[in-house]
Amino acid sequence: MAKWVLFAVFGGFFSAMFLWEADVAWFEEGFAFGFMATLGIWGLWHSRLWPLHDLYLRDNPGIGLVRLAVIAAMIWCVFTIFVFGDEKIVGIWYGYYLIIGFGVIMAFGLGGAESFGIRLRVDVYERKNFPAAIFISAFILATGMIYGGSMWGDSEPESFEYGGVFEVLPSFEEGGWIIAVFFLMGWTILYATMKLWFFREKGISGSRIRRDRAVADARAASLYCLACAIPITDAVAGNYYGLADSFIGFSAIALPVLAHEIFRPSSPAQERDPQEPWLYVAFGFAAMLMTPILSSLLGFR
Repeated sequence: MAKWVLFAVFGGFFSAMFLWEADVAWFEEGFAFGFMATLGIWGLWHSRLWPLHDLYLRDNPGIGLVRLAVIAAMIWCVFTIFVFGDEKIVGIWYGYYLIIGFGVIMAFGLGGAESFGIRLRVDVYERKNFPAAIFISAFILATGMIYGGSMWGDSEPESFEYGGVFEVLPSFEEGGWIIAVFFLMGWTILYATMKLWFFREKGISGSRIRRDRAVADARAASLYCLACAIPITDAVAGNYYGLADSFIGFSAIALPVLAHEIFRPSSPAQERDPQEPWLYVAFGFAAMLMTPILSSLLGFR
């Protein structure tokens, strides 16, 4: 993927200069578009099926599950931007943010999932490892949830305490940079939380998913990932109430993290409780519902 990032940089600069000269977008907006569109092309190339023999495709539902996750993530993004997006997003800007969203889903979702050592082409395509597909699909969907959430609500730069830091951007008045800032904040927290998951599992889940095709471990890791994405999506979505309120929203992820510490197996020999994954989801929803109440009690709303 490293060479594709280099291609994306060149694509970003080309797009920035072209859209700038065409008086369509500011330079940084054009760069973001070209950069993420190129990474979206990487995702299409990386997930292509045509080089594979029919034997890899036969009886391999994992391929369909991963593609379904991409479609579901894009549907969520379409829903948020068209129904709850900022009123300044009109016309071609719908396509702008959705193309960037596709690049985000493929680069941060698919690429991020593979950084945990669970690979799409090797584990899902060639080895027909369905538990691996479950985890990759969950991380893709969680990434799409956060990006879609970041487009939810108004993007008013004057409401952001540190908006002045971004006044150097020509597109400052449009406020689109808020989407990027909140997505990156939320996704970084999700990624760090999943790193903590595998660290606290001491490699149990990762090796079991890849080597032993352990459905229980894949289900637990996947629903934990989605459970963490629920309060993060809520934290980046909606109207902006202030930095303190945002920190409360991001801190709510501590609830599913605490649940993992309570319910995770204490040793590789211990079997997982079948209810464990659903408890993570319950804690995720509880964190989302608790956030506005706690923030209001503390006077942040």
